[in-house]
Amino acid sequence: MMELVCGISLLCKGSEDDKIQAVFKVFDENDDGFISMDEMYKFLTSVFKVVLTPAVIGAMNSMGVSVESAEDLASVTALECFKSADLNHDGRLSIEEFKTWFYGPRNDPAFMFSPVRKLLQ
Repeated sequence: MMELVCGISLLCKGSEDDKIQAVFKVFDENDDGFISMDEMYKFLTSVFKVVLTPAVIGAMNSMGVSVESAEDLASVTALECFKSADLNHDGRLSIEEFKTWFYGPRNDPAFMFSPVRKLLQ
């Protein structure tokens, strides 16, 4: 179900910001206005099941990131996300923290969420 919702949200019309807000709301499972580490992992796993291709896996491996599955990449990415975006260290991301992370290093080819960001544009 999550893969379907994520795929649909990526393909819907609207601004990039509208899509990000819609995805945030869908994966805020308990509707508390924040994404927990577990919710982020589930969200990223769903996204990466849609967009992770052998080419992306090869590119990640060539950058020194050992990735064999969507779950592997989701785990690594969720940890990095919280490390860089959970600015108040409360173990959850607000919509603003999520956007800060998502819009982060736009020109960094090592940024693991780049393939998804391209789909949202």
